[in-house]
Amino acid sequence: MSKNATAEQVRFLIETKVRKLQREQFSSVTYQQVEETLMNEKWQGEIPAHLNKVAADIAALSIQEVVDYITRDGAQQNLNFDSFVEGE
Repeated sequence: MSKNATAEQVRFLIETKVRKLQREQFSSVTYQQVEETLMNEKWQGEIPAHLNKVAADIAALSIQEVVDYITRDGAQQNLNFDSFVEGE
């Protein structure tokens, strides 16, 4: 039986993913960048109803997907591109 995802659960899962990415791969990635990548690339603007789908999508999200999204679609943002290269 699938459980419907609450906003708090989604926020917690994204925050956990952001901390993992910051610790292991890209220290300056933000919650907003990860959330926007999920919303626009994986979920087409709508969070899946079921918690298991949300959790699987967040777990599978790679830093490459985030970087690709923010460099392609987030060009209006003030980004520190040196941090992509240096991993800071």
